[in-house]
Amino acid sequence: MPERTLLYADKELCSPYAMSAFVALVEKKLPFDLRTIDLDA
Repeated sequence: MPERTLLYADKELCSPYAMSAFVALVEKKLPFDLRTIDLDA
């Protein structure tokens, strides 16, 4: 069984690349885990 996709993004999903990947995964109903990173830390 393949592993779930792991998406790393900033906590506010400001990156257009991360947001595009997030939307694509949600729209295609693909299983994924979202890990947020605090870029202000």
